[in-house]
Amino acid sequence: MSQILLENEFVSVKINEKGAELVSLFNKNNDTEYLWQADPTYWARNAPILFPIVGKILNDKIKIKGQEYEMGQHGFARDLCHHLVEQSNSSANYQLNDNEFTKSKYPFAFELHTQYELLENGIQVNYKIVNPSVEAIYFSFGNHPAFNWPLNKEKSKAAYYLEFESLETADRIQFENGFITGEKNPYLKNEKVIQLSDDLFVNDALIFKDLNSTSIILKSDESKEKLKVSFQGYEYLGIWTKPEAPFVCIEPWCGIADNANKPLTFEEKMGVQKLDSKKEFLCQVSYTF
Repeated sequence: MSQILLENEFVSVKINEKGAELVSLFNKNNDTEYLWQADPTYWARNAPILFPIVGKILNDKIKIKGQEYEMGQHGFARDLCHHLVEQSNSSANYQLNDNEFTKSKYPFAFELHTQYELLENGIQVNYKIVNPSVEAIYFSFGNHPAFNWPLNKEKSKAAYYLEFESLETADRIQFENGFITGEKNPYLKNEKVIQLSDDLFVNDALIFKDLNSTSIILKSDESKEKLKVSFQGYEYLGIWTKPEAPFVCIEPWCGIADNANKPLTFEEKMGVQKLDSKKEFLCQVSYTF
């Protein structure tokens, strides 16, 4: 599997050809790896790109224009090789196009562009989805990065919390067995902080929609290490980990899992984006220290 290294005086990152996936985010100033290193004991991925769906699909099938297509959780982009179009010391551009395999899973033509740009204090990733066809296409898109929790291994997980950019009043979208139930429960009430604990995820991920904030920080008052996740162009934010795992995922999404109680066609699904002929869809994330 081909892998590239981007680095400057302050930061080094590694990116895999498979999935155009970020697999290392290393801060040279404090000698710290911030990205989860895919220990299969817990979760064997780092920061997959989710396309053309986000989340689980009923019976692992999507229905488009009356035809069913088999589709696994989170789509196929994370498992395919993306073509490295251009690379410098501080940036890399990847592209994934539709092909015979993708057409067997998802009938639409597309171009998925992923551009990594090093910053002095982290990495910025720009995404562009292009519709090259004469008809509208439908898709969901998301990011699933996992970060070491705790960031400082000498500190406890319980010392860490998430801090939103703005005060938030938001419902938690309810999940059951990986599917949304259609129910929402009040969760954030004019507050900025979520205290992290393993118990927080007993009932699956925390999922919020249409937040005021465009960034969230993983931090501890006991340590200088912190990580800011910034996002532009996303509708949902997911926060997730596996039981007792030493990582936490902070996931901006344009899409969400199926409703187990309300089967819909792909075009009708919550969070699905419509992109007209020759148009572009843009979104951006950054991970900074």
